[in-house]
Amino acid sequence: MNVRIVGENEEANFNIYVANRANYVATVRKHVERSIFTKVLGMCMVKSHFSPKGITRSNAVIVADEGAKLFRRCLVEEILQGLGPLNENTSLDKSIFNDTSKHTKFTDFGQLIMNMLYDKRVKNGDSLNTVSKVLDEVLSDAKRRLGL
Repeated sequence: MNVRIVGENEEANFNIYVANRANYVATVRKHVERSIFTKVLGMCMVKSHFSPKGITRSNAVIVADEGAKLFRRCLVEEILQGLGPLNENTSLDKSIFNDTSKHTKFTDFGQLIMNMLYDKRVKNGDSLNTVSKVLDEVLSDAKRRLGL
């Protein structure tokens, strides 16, 4: 995966909008949903679009004026989720990928998830059976890379 800031005449495939709370709903409606009728929920958000090959585009909106803790949490969570692990799960108490957790940093657990997701042996569209065959090795290698 390549990450770079695009040039003036290029269209980015991951946009991050930083807005004050007062502008949050309008920013989501204008730049993400492109509809004035969309019901906007949450403290911050990301929306991703997919093709059979994976994520094609993500847009995140981060609220900037409600304190450093919320800003950091939203920035880390929404950017990471825009790169792949979108499912929220309240049982993931060791991860920022859970809106009810208090984490504001990228945890070891979250780093494992991202390392496993982007491992070359795990491909978009793989079946559970296919991934299960390499999962132990992928997890072991991710732990080794991260020093866990």
